[in-house]
Amino acid sequence: MGGLLPQLGPLLALSASSPFWRGEPTGLASSRQAVFAAFPRSGPPPRFRDYEDFAEVVHQLERTGCIADYTHIWWDVRPHPRFGTIEVRICDAVTRVEDAVAIAAYCQAIVKQLCERYDLGEEIPSFHRILTSENKWLAARYGLEAPVMDLATGRRNRVPISQLIRRTLREIEPHARELGSESELEGIRAILDRGNSAERQLRIWNANRDIVEVVREIATAAEDLP
Repeated sequence: MGGLLPQLGPLLALSASSPFWRGEPTGLASSRQAVFAAFPRSGPPPRFRDYEDFAEVVHQLERTGCIADYTHIWWDVRPHPRFGTIEVRICDAVTRVEDAVAIAAYCQAIVKQLCERYDLGEEIPSFHRILTSENKWLAARYGLEAPVMDLATGRRNRVPISQLIRRTLREIEPHARELGSESELEGIRAILDRGNSAERQLRIWNANRDIVEVVREIATAAEDLP
């Protein structure tokens, strides 16, 4: 879970799909993130020492009646004890099936890479929540045009988030190949080339200022399976 925190910004930028609120542009690529931030137990998860630390916190919330069970924790990434998996929740609601498939392949390959590094005894880089939250905010605001911090290198100047995504793609391609999802992962490059859903919606809005046309494009994209 900790290893996925630097990916919150890239995943949100790839999936950003809610530039409107009540029919009006918000200036955000993902206004859904801003709305959801009002909920408790949302946003990036805190850093835990280990799984036992996480379980103790959840047990305290359950024991005191704050939550019914762990499914009432809505962090951007969370463990799923019943399935033994990591649940990635940061993504916006994409409007194309092929985009959802590509992002799923991206997540799966990254998790495989992290698991193998952990099994080899490698230290998984960890970054302060303030830093990962800042990159997440920039992705929510600017989408794939976001200028973000390169936490992995610590370089002084910010870089385009698309640059970080392309670097991650090169790193995880061998893992996608082993998983048999190499072709699905190619969909990430397609998103980078043509833009995310928020960009497409705004292009239509800027052409005619008609929210009905925007909704029509979303419906067409959802029905037009590849």
